[in-house]
Amino acid sequence: MRLPRYEVQNDGVGPFAVFYCDKCGREFRTDLAAATNEVQNLGRNALEGLLRNIPLVGYSVANTLEDPRQTRTLSEAQLHKAWEQVKDLLHDCPTCRMFVCPTDWNAATGYCKDDQPQPAPAGAGPQTAPGARPCPQCQAMVAAGNAFCPNCGTHLSPAAPPVCPRCGAEVVGHFCGTCGTQVN
Repeated sequence: MRLPRYEVQNDGVGPFAVFYCDKCGREFRTDLAAATNEVQNLGRNALEGLLRNIPLVGYSVANTLEDPRQTRTLSEAQLHKAWEQVKDLLHDCPTCRMFVCPTDWNAATGYCKDDQPQPAPAGAGPQTAPGARPCPQCQAMVAAGNAFCPNCGTHLSPAAPPVCPRCGAEVVGHFCGTCGTQVN
């Protein structure tokens, strides 16, 4: 299971997870992973007191009992439960593979706002840059020479050089070098 950046914190009550947006650093805190109550604390304190009275080993065993109010670790199950609490708030962008918060996410496109396919300006029509071609995946216009689509990251096969409509020879410039026909 892939998780966003997180850390385990404890403010004296018990451990909890804090997940972060990879774009803006916004924090998403979860509920306490291990709930403690006074009965548990009294029982633990009584056990520690009894163990400390046992010569040689009791004191060292009592010191190894972990107080959930001080721990800064989560088990794998606790971490999974914490992720379940915030997974609807952090979205995994398919292009940049970053986990982003709702502020940086465009639900309509399914991409983060930096990677979403950009629509053409209204009334602009198709892009007419020389050598530009549509991406086979997202249909965005890609400038000549690009090996990858800047919108979706799809690897593009090299463009075939233009051929002369009259003789079929490859054309480098605006005129066919074999028969002289103007191509562009």
